[in-house]
Amino acid sequence: MMNSPTANNRNRSYAYALTLVPGLITLWGNTMGGPWAWSNVIFILVVVNSLEWILGQRRNNDSAAENSLPDLFVVMAIPMVLVGIGTLLWGTYKEILEGSSLVGAVLSTGFSSGSMGIVAAHEMIHRKETAWKRAGDFLLFLVMNPYFAIDHLRVHHRHVATPLDHASARYGEHFYQFLVRSIRGQWMQSLESEAERLRKAGRTPYGVGNAMVRNTLLQIPLLGVLGWIHPLLAVVYVGLVAMVQQDMKKLVAYSSVAHMGFVTLGFFIFNPLGVSGGLVQMIAHGFVSAAMFLSIGVLYDRVHSREISSYGGVVNSMPKFAAFALFFAMANCGLPGTAGFVGEWMVILGAVKFDFVVGMLAASALIFGAAYTLWMFKRVYLGPVTNDDVKELTDINAREAWMLGLFAAGVLALGVYPKPLVDLMDAPIAALVDHIVQTKL
Repeated sequence: MMNSPTANNRNRSYAYALTLVPGLITLWGNTMGGPWAWSNVIFILVVVNSLEWILGQRRNNDSAAENSLPDLFVVMAIPMVLVGIGTLLWGTYKEILEGSSLVGAVLSTGFSSGSMGIVAAHEMIHRKETAWKRAGDFLLFLVMNPYFAIDHLRVHHRHVATPLDHASARYGEHFYQFLVRSIRGQWMQSLESEAERLRKAGRTPYGVGNAMVRNTLLQIPLLGVLGWIHPLLAVVYVGLVAMVQQDMKKLVAYSSVAHMGFVTLGFFIFNPLGVSGGLVQMIAHGFVSAAMFLSIGVLYDRVHSREISSYGGVVNSMPKFAAFALFFAMANCGLPGTAGFVGEWMVILGAVKFDFVVGMLAASALIFGAAYTLWMFKRVYLGPVTNDDVKELTDINAREAWMLGLFAAGVLALGVYPKPLVDLMDAPIAALVDHIVQTKL
């Protein structure tokens, strides 16, 4: 016996209603705290994947155009995302979410908000009505995906599954390769698409009229809220942002923000090891970041470009300078024996003492740091020379070698023998932490 259209509509409505389940589980976990904060992570990664494997792929895709109810579930994504973020903030403020439970709540909220928000926003931006499109833009703002609407409508639809479409995975491409390429490519294409639109209209291409510039600026307060929740979020997020930069100076700037996140994390775990590590990291990164900015300045003085794509094979023309650049890149990655290692390692150990999961995530930030730093070094300094400007480069002179050598000596000295600095800080830091703990209690 065949199902009636009414029954089919009812079944589809039930299926759409299931999309709200991750959001409801997240609300429960964020308000209960403890192990419950991980509920949605377990639900998405274990339960949903298991059901997909058991039930198999659905072969028919019935249209729900005649059913008005799905619109309700699309609209429901907005309050569900807002309430998810709100309960995360509330649980943090009430100290229901701390340590590993905070990490679980952040992941759960991200999973539910991202899945509901992006899917619902996709439906909204395809509608003809302006109100729907604005609602879709608002959802994308909440889930911190400012480029989706621009890239999806202007690039993806026009060049789907071609090399110009960064939203489509390429044959044999690893997931993480696709992830980095997709985020970077879609962001840059959206920015340039908006810039070209404004040029044709005779307007400033990279002003606030550019939707990508405007949306990115609007997200700064949201990032501030996330940083208030936990500095670890800033460390991880900014590390991911650094990975998609094409400008060397911007990449190092984002790297500095990520390293200062380590400092903030060390201060706010309220133990002597973490605070000492934060202070050592501040001093160490003063040497490392200054050296990396100086290295970029050396290249810019010769080629007058900060774009990574303008270089390649610099080691062939400037071997002495490349050796300095490699040393500072290793220090930025946190290589043992350099100043970049000592402070970050102390903060990670302090974070592990505070909460094991927090310590693990703090350690993962080192992986991101190594990824974007070494990736930049590879593209700028290694490989064959592909640019005529690079072929004509001359190696560093005595003045440049002297300045870089001073920074290298400071980075090496603090990395090999940090004990005098740490001993100097031990007593006042112990007194400070004791005072903070007593005041907090």
